[in-house]
Amino acid sequence: MIAAYKPDILFMQEITPWHAEIMADIVYPVRGDFRADGHSATLTKWQINDTTPNRMLHSHHTTLRLPKSRQYPDGRLIDCVNFHLKSAITDMRLWQASCWKDTLLIANCSASRSYGASHCYKTAPPFRLGL
Repeated sequence: MIAAYKPDILFMQEITPWHAEIMADIVYPVRGDFRADGHSATLTKWQINDTTPNRMLHSHHTTLRLPKSRQYPDGRLIDCVNFHLKSAITDMRLWQASCWKDTLLIANCSASRSYGASHCYKTAPPFRLGL
């Protein structure tokens, strides 16, 4: 089911390394990379360039190398952190574009210090990101 969405990156929790390897082979059958510890994994269609030890239990930090482009002839590096949460915080409102638009609108207003401006609060977002 996950493979149907063709994700670029998957962060998985409560998974063993050998299950992560099976998932990586299913989701990214031709090319793909993954890193896993005892309870979490990062799967990606791109190359994992580096893995940094993380002191948090069941968590890890990886650096991915994206494909080459005109702007980044050597490929761009991005950092990904998969950290273990005590409980799932799945909120289906995250899949609605309005959630992100409203949250970014408030973040932009906060950054510009116009906290009381009426244009910043046309609609209340379901939550606030720490941007």
